[in-house]
Parts: sequence; structure tokens; C-alpha cells
Amino acid sequence: MVIDGHRSERMRQARQALLERVKKRYPSLGKPEDEEGVVPDAVMKKILETSEKIPKPGKSLLPDKHATPAEGAKPLEEVFSGMRPQSLIAERTSDAGVDVAGHRIETFRQYTPLQVNLDANYIKQFNSLYPSQVFPFTFPYMVGGPEYFSRSSDRRRDVSFDISGEYYQQFDLTAMPQCAIVPSRLWTAGIARRIEAQIQADWCAIPALRNLDFRHAMYASPSLRHQARVETADALAAESRDLCDAAMNLYQHHLWHGYQVSRTGRKQYINGDITKLRFAHGLTAVEKKLLQNMGFITRTLAGAQELRLQMGHCLTGANIVYGTGVFITISPSERHSGLTLRLLRKRANDPWLKYGEPDFKTLMQKLAAADYPSLETPTREWADANDCDYAEIGLPEYKLRRQAVSNDILCCVEAFLVLVKVVLATLLGIRMCPKCPHCNANDSKNPCQDLFGSNMDTFGGIFGACDGFGGAVESQRGGTLHIHLIAYIISAFQHSTLARISEMIEEKLLSVAALEKYMEWVNRNEHLDAALHNKNVEDMEKQWRQTYKHKSNDALGYVPTFVFNDKSATMWSGADLPTAFDDAAAYMKLYNSSGQFVLSRTNHHIHLKDSKTGERVPLNACIAKRQKKKKVKECKHGFPMTKQRTRKTKLVCPGVARHHHLKVCFQLYSMLT
Repeated sequence: MVIDGHRSERMRQARQALLERVKKRYPSLGKPEDEEGVVPDAVMKKILETSEKIPKPGKSLLPDKHATPAEGAKPLEEVFSGMRPQSLIAERTSDAGVDVAGHRIETFRQYTPLQVNLDANYIKQFNSLYPSQVFPFTFPYMVGGPEYFSRSSDRRRDVSFDISGEYYQQFDLTAMPQCAIVPSRLWTAGIARRIEAQIQADWCAIPALRNLDFRHAMYASPSLRHQARVETADALAAESRDLCDAAMNLYQHHLWHGYQVSRTGRKQYINGDITKLRFAHGLTAVEKKLLQNMGFITRTLAGAQELRLQMGHCLTGANIVYGTGVFITISPSERHSGLTLRLLRKRANDPWLKYGEPDFKTLMQKLAAADYPSLETPTREWADANDCDYAEIGLPEYKLRRQAVSNDILCCVEAFLVLVKVVLATLLGIRMCPKCPHCNANDSKNPCQDLFGSNMDTFGGIFGACDGFGGAVESQRGGTLHIHLIAYIISAFQHSTLARISEMIEEKLLSVAALEKYMEWVNRNEHLDAALHNKNVEDMEKQWRQTYKHKSNDALGYVPTFVFNDKSATMWSGADLPTAFDDAAAYMKLYNSSGQFVLSRTNHHIHLKDSKTGERVPLNACIAKRQKKKKVKECKHGFPMTKQRTRKTKLVCPGVARHHHLKVCFQLYSMLT
């Protein structure tokens, strides 16, 4: 506590002189730009000048990808609207080892004669009540919680009831059962699916609980072990020193300064990538043993990099059983998804819905209902300028959609699972339930696989008959989920070598014309409606920078009208052949125009024009690392593929490959792409 009456006049004059010197050196002191969180005018002016200049290709910090572009430019007041955390920082800092209590006491000691006694006793993290202690506003009642290493002994659990009376006698109860024991993994997963708004809108609660569960799983797992035969205490001490030195050398030298040697003899530095540590050059036998033990243990931890190795083993085993598959990548967009908004859950009477901006509050109250927005019922025909039969649905404004989704990440996950387990499974023609693939284990009564291990539906799918698929889900830089999978299509290529395929063609068991027609359908590289695409390509590339936030692109989130309102007569309902033929032709015309509307905004490989030369330049994500210093940069995917264009499908031999600038020598996995 500071009392002005205790200060002498000399100290007042010294303080005033000090303030004058400080103001003279720092003129902005005490002004609005000196406040925390306020950007100075000079800095803001420089930022605006820089933002007006178009960055040169390869110099932008935005990880632009044509399929998943970064968020477009926004006004300053809307920059953080709809944002959500996408990065992790170190859990501990350099100040973690200081004496917190002593530091605080010294801070308050300058305000003499105030006496402050502080303590910094840490609470136990692996305690059932820990989540409610550190997140009191998210969990307002200190009850329940996960069980960690052992049953928590807390008096709040000591609840007793008088079970005498007719009500308890009808259940033949002589003692009340104990509280349910909920493991940490099950409790964390359950909390992430709770509907309370204070849980879904808290950016720190779920990541912190997952971090706590990961550390609990790590501590509960077996420790690193190294078995060695020693005869004396000195030998045991020497063996222990060797292990400690090996662990220190792995972290201090190999992980940060080590390198691995590629097949061509080039040095590839590890730079902290722990997945490359086991390939480091110059590892000793003890270091290899430690890395082997560490890899064995981390394979059982969810979220560890070693799980990728297990995924590779699973897919390799699937390739042996089901044969060679077709590689597919699917990247659903949550920005233009009516399904994502439909699966957003909130309680209608949740206090969280009563506050906030009027427009956002109204939207969240609508989304709390079970039937908004509609996924099937169109309101009116969409703009005729695109020659498309899409319906213009009353989707919320793009900014409000992003803001709503950022407050409920679970709806994005649920929408992704629906698209994979329902839509994708239907397209591929396989049986798939919400519990797949676990529905086939433990003598399940309702497995999706048949006795031969196939999930194939009777009529197949868009690629023909399919036994099943396997893949892995990962998160992109923008925070959206996508899946890489291998679909095991039933074909002659499934279990046959290329030499056998050649023999089958010579023996007339396979038709080259049929293979060409099939490949034209499966691996189509031309527009469904080229005229529609060329008509709108300039406008679409301008909107791509703004992630298609304009209202004219809202139809990306809905199914076209002619799919749900297809009431035309078919041969199944008694129509004659000419009528059915005309109906099929009309349906294909609508299908091509509607499909082109989506493909132009999702599968069009964009190379933007340079503002000075007018030539198209690859995006940052399209440029290979070895070409970023070159003046003329080429797309690493080969686009626009002018040398590979043909009028019809060709069977590629070495001569045809050289003519179209295709590789003759390549890896095995490139052979079938």
C-alpha cells in the first residue's frame, strides 16, 4: 500500500523530473496507441501498405492449396470472427523452474509496509476433481470426474441413503451400489460430446483434458526397458552410464543436429523430426535398442507418430488379402456444408444462446432446432446464369456460418463421419455401419462383412464391385478433416501382375476397349460441361481467394433439386423404351451441369495469373522445394498437363510415354496411378 503523505517533497520532484524525461523520450506514453492490444498508427499504416501489394509467388506465408485455400482477406473487425485454435505451444517455459511464491512475494514487497504470505502448493492433476478445479466455469459443480491410477478417495463420494421403505423393497435392494467407475479415456471422449454450450465453446477445456489423458496413458504404460547380463556392481554402473549417455546423445545430437542418408547419398537433416530419428547416421547399438523400445511403447499411445507405422502395416496386410486397390483422397468442406450446420447441437434454453450479437444469437437459436437447415426441401430455383438446376437454400451468411461452427467443433466431426460412413459407402457400394470395422469382431451377431470378408453390396457402386476400403483420417492446416483411403475394387488388376494382364489381353480374355472405357470413367480428367466451366472460370478464380463466400455458392452445401424431386416415369413403373431413353438423356444433362458447378469450385486446379506478366503461376503448395529458387517455376503435379492431353485414351508403352513426357522408370506405386 502506497501512502502519498509519507513521501517527501524531494521524492515528488524527482518523480516529476523522471516522468518528464520519459515523456520526452517516448512521446506516445499515455496515448491510446500505448495501451495493450492497440496497434500504433505507424505500424497500422505500414501493414495496410504491405497488404495492398500482391506478394510474389513463393514468398507468401499462406499455405495456399487449390482444394483447401486459406481464409480470404477480411476487415480488421472481422478477422477473429469464426476463428478457432489450430496450433499448439510448449506446455512449459523457461520460467517453469522458478520459485513462484518467492517471485510473487518480491513483487509485492516494493509496496511496503504491506506484508504478504503466499504459497505455491500444486494440486494433484490425476484426481477426479481436477477438471472441475481448473475449469470452474466449464464444470461449475465439483462432482464426478475420471478415474486415473486408482479410485479417488474423496468425501464427496461418501454418499449414504436410507434404503428402508416400500420404494426400495420393490427392487429387492439391501445396499446402494457404488458410483460408476469411468476410465479417463472414456470420460474424456464423453465430455467432448456433451451438448452444454460452455463445454463446446471453451477452446481450452477439451485440449487440456486430452493432454491430461495422454499423459496419464503415457505414465500408465510400461517404461523403457533394457536387459543386459552383468556380474558385478561396477558393470551395472557402467551399463547404466552407457544408457544415460546414449539417451543424451540421441536428444542433444542426433535429434537436432543429426542426418540420414538417402538412397542417392544425399544428407537429409532430421531437425527435430522424431520419426526420422531411427534412421539417423552413426547410431550405436545401445541407441538403436533404446529407439526400438521407445517405438514399441509409443505404438500403444493415441496420437503418437508411431501409429503411422501400424497403419502402414494394416494397409499392407489388406493389400495382401484384397489385392491392389485404388487410392482415393476426399476433402469435404465444412465452409459450405448444410449437413455441418444441421448436426450442430445446442439446448434451446441454454443461457449461452441469450447473449451475443443479435444476428448470431438468432442464428444459434435456429440451429438449436432439430430440423434447421433443411437438406432436402428447396425454396426456389437458383440463379439461371449458371445453367444449373440447383436450388437456392436459405443458408446463413458466410461469416455467421463460420462463427457458429467455430463454437461447436463436434458438428464438423459428425458431418465428416456421415459423409464417409454413409455417402462414401453408398457411392462405393459397400455395407458400412457406424461401428465399422469393430462390428465384425468378437463374434458379432450383425457384422457388415460376409463369410468371405467382403463388404460388397449386391449392385456395386460407381467404380463397380468393391470389397471394402481402408484408410487414415488426418487434419489439414486449416483444421478441416480429410481421409486418404484405398478402395479394393474387384477387377482383373486386383490379384494379377502386369505380365498376366498382358497375357489375358493376348488371349482375348480382356478387352482393351473395355479397359479404356472404364479408365475414362474412373480417372476422368475432362470437364462434364466444358462450356459452363469456361464461361465462369474467371469469376470463380476471383472468388477462390475469398473461399467462395458469396451467396451464389451456397448451393455447394446441398443436393441438387432433380435428385430429390425425380418423379419421372421409368421402365420399372411401366414406361416404354423411348420415354425412358429421353428421361435418361435429360437426367444426364442436369447431372453434368450440376456436377460441373461443384467440380469447378472443388476440383479445378488453380494457377493464378501474375499481375505483371499475365501468365499463370503455380501456387506455393504446387511448387517443389528444388524449384522455389528458380525464376520459371513448374507445378510439381504437372498441371496444366498440356503434353499429356490426348483425344482418346491410350495404352502407354515406352514410346508413347516419351512422346507425352511421361516417366518410363518409376516406383511401383506410380505404376497404377
